[in-house]
Amino acid sequence: MTGEEGLGVTYSRTLIPTLPSHFLSRKHLFPLIENRAPGATMVIAPTGYGKSTLVAEWAQTRPDSVIWLTVSNQDSLNDMSAMFIAATRNLIPEFAPWFERDQPLRPSEVVRRWGNELLQTGREYTFVLDNLRNTSTQEVDVSS
Repeated sequence: MTGEEGLGVTYSRTLIPTLPSHFLSRKHLFPLIENRAPGATMVIAPTGYGKSTLVAEWAQTRPDSVIWLTVSNQDSLNDMSAMFIAATRNLIPEFAPWFERDQPLRPSEVVRRWGNELLQTGREYTFVLDNLRNTSTQEVDVSS
């Protein structure tokens, strides 16, 4: 059993998606995603545009620095906390030993510790939060 399964996480939701061979490449849009300044980049487009495919194609060019997490509106904040850790452990296997040891933890505390521990690595990472939804679902509330 992997650590991700031990956390109750669906492993595939913590990986950069595999692209089908016939997908429409949009490499010409990569410069719009790449931003060397600190901050956040949001990719917003209508349903069906291919946002996840675009970002997955871009992320596959940097597999050693992208932490990918796909969330849905059915996920609780505790589910998302476990997925944060599992997704990061895909790149840093021994990441966050405190996560299991210090439970229960508030989601805001998990995010704080997660960020601080990533900073301590001295490396740069890109965190992709893919919001899995369809036209009949509501936005995921991650602001709590």
